[in-house]
Amino acid sequence: MRIKPLCATLIACALACASTAEARPRKHVHHHTKVEVVAPEIPEVDAFRTRLNYKAVCEAITKAQALLSKAEIGTEVVGGRHAVLAVWQPDHDPNDIRLVHVRDGTSQTEWFEVQAFPWNGLAPRPDQDTYNGVNTYYKVTSPRGWVVLALKTNTRIKRGAIYVPYNPAYQTPTMVANGRQYLLDVIAKAKRRIIANRVMSAAVPGKLVSDVINPDILLTLLVIEHTDRDETMVRGAQWVAEKMLTTVALNRENVYRHAISSAGAGGIAQFIPGTYKGTRARYEAAQLPESFEEGMRNHVNAVVAQYCLADYSYSKLVDTGMRRPRTAELLGAYLAAAYNGGESKAVPAYRRHLRHCHKSKDKREWCSLEHGLYDETVNYLRKFAGTYRYLMRTK
Repeated sequence: MRIKPLCATLIACALACASTAEARPRKHVHHHTKVEVVAPEIPEVDAFRTRLNYKAVCEAITKAQALLSKAEIGTEVVGGRHAVLAVWQPDHDPNDIRLVHVRDGTSQTEWFEVQAFPWNGLAPRPDQDTYNGVNTYYKVTSPRGWVVLALKTNTRIKRGAIYVPYNPAYQTPTMVANGRQYLLDVIAKAKRRIIANRVMSAAVPGKLVSDVINPDILLTLLVIEHTDRDETMVRGAQWVAEKMLTTVALNRENVYRHAISSAGAGGIAQFIPGTYKGTRARYEAAQLPESFEEGMRNHVNAVVAQYCLADYSYSKLVDTGMRRPRTAELLGAYLAAAYNGGESKAVPAYRRHLRHCHKSKDKREWCSLEHGLYDETVNYLRKFAGTYRYLMRTK
């Protein structure tokens, strides 16, 4: 399969400037556990950022892809533990790109030593693997000054997948802005398809789905589906959102193609097959592909499905006859609760919000829809709130 250059659009920009399975029921508890940071940014990163030539970065990534396309991993084992890294030394000769072969997390290439860190840069939880497939965070520890451009590893979807893993060296305002614009462009294309196909809302009769669901909500959901709870607690919603947007900028149409959760949710919108099948059946006019894989890996298809699922979740709220959310953020919070925990949990949470928010002393809990939800969904709502406010503040 021919490898498509990742950065063609990024160069121009730089130069110019799930529904998931329900969690196991648990007691509703607020957690304030201290999380240890084990991989802080390397000292030279800030200085490196100020010298970055974005055209050179993009050209180097394209060259790295070409080199990796011919490289052999040497095993069929899945996961980032076994990989080939394309590395460069941008402060010296940017054309000098080397391949470093990694087996079981250890460099097999003479003169190079590497170390893999947890993908969120924090001390791993007991159930968390340090190696995160194509997005495994490898750092060249020796010799100094070398940075990973791209890697090749085996995934459950593809043997020999090539990807640009996140690296803090690339998290800059220009990169963040490019990633955000890419997602906005995808959402705009999805909206145009909904308008062209006349996909009508189940929540508001006579309206198109795209007239009912605010695109800012969809953007926020796309971001938080790929951010980590613990990292958000430690670094804050803005930093983590910008990390996600940097990953989008580096990979564009290929971003999160290989992302599969433990519940089987896939792609940029993190649908599970059953949810996708149900959404496709309810919104035939949307003309979603029958294939789950095709529907999720194509970003525009995925966002069309996301539009439709959000409308369906909203219709479950409208059907109750309760007062509709008065702000986009409140509607977004309800949709986030439904996206993560299902409408069967989100609707009662919204009902409790209407009954108690105005008279409760605990405004944080009652007015944020948190009461009665599983811990996983509570954490998801907090990610939504912080990320939504950051995105609106920087709109």
